[in-house]
Amino acid sequence: MAMTPEEVKIAFSWLPPEAIQAYLDAYVDSGDDTVAWAQVRTDSRYAQWFPGNLTEDGRPRYAEDVYAAVTASYDDVFRSVGITGVALEEMQAQYGVLIEGDVSPSELETNRVAPMYDRIVNSSDYIKSVYAENYGLEMTDMALIASAMNPALGEKILTKQISLAEIEGEALESGYAIDPNLVNRLFESGKVGREEADELFQTAENLLPTLNVLAARHADPDDTFDIGEFVQADIFQDPTQRRRMNRLIAQEKSTFTGSTADIRRSEKTGGVTGLTTL
Repeated sequence: MAMTPEEVKIAFSWLPPEAIQAYLDAYVDSGDDTVAWAQVRTDSRYAQWFPGNLTEDGRPRYAEDVYAAVTASYDDVFRSVGITGVALEEMQAQYGVLIEGDVSPSELETNRVAPMYDRIVNSSDYIKSVYAENYGLEMTDMALIASAMNPALGEKILTKQISLAEIEGEALESGYAIDPNLVNRLFESGKVGREEADELFQTAENLLPTLNVLAARHADPDDTFDIGEFVQADIFQDPTQRRRMNRLIAQEKSTFTGSTADIRRSEKTGGVTGLTTL
């Protein structure tokens, strides 16, 4: 049974008004739903109405009502982490990328949004400040999540750049402003993520003052032991810096009776995890 124009408008209220009119024009002439949808899909505006839905050979990835349901579910995923208003509109502008990538709402939530939400919301202020300063992202949690999730920024913002910010942020939290090249080397090593960076710089915070004192006390050729040298010894197992460390500890032990020093090797990184002097 054919629908009246009013019934069409009600039945397809989820369509953009222009798409409804394109459907109606063809439906009134043909009385055939299939012909009407074919007209909609060949309309030059289709890519604006349903971004990412047509394959290269012109076939729809989803029926239009399913497309509308999928993108509505995307909205729900973003709203669930507080992304609304203008930030949500920015996400919606990228839905075509998700559709083309065959990203389901559950995959978006489980593999992309939820991990990023946890990663950013649980970050320290130091890490958030690095996000903001280095990558031009706003400081609020929701703005950071929206920016990081924006496909227009590319995969790097979801992986390497966020990881670099976390490593640098953990260093800052322990009081160390480390060189960006060293941050990149730590990331590229594959040994240091956020958790390992937290452990590394907390260990450095505890041990470097002692190593610094030993370097000055024993007339070491380099009379300081800085964070870069500590990282070289601990993470990269640099033989020169490890020899320096061992030599300083040995000299201290020989100077003070009852003095002991111990360097323990981390099971995760193979680096230094402890130094004690008695």
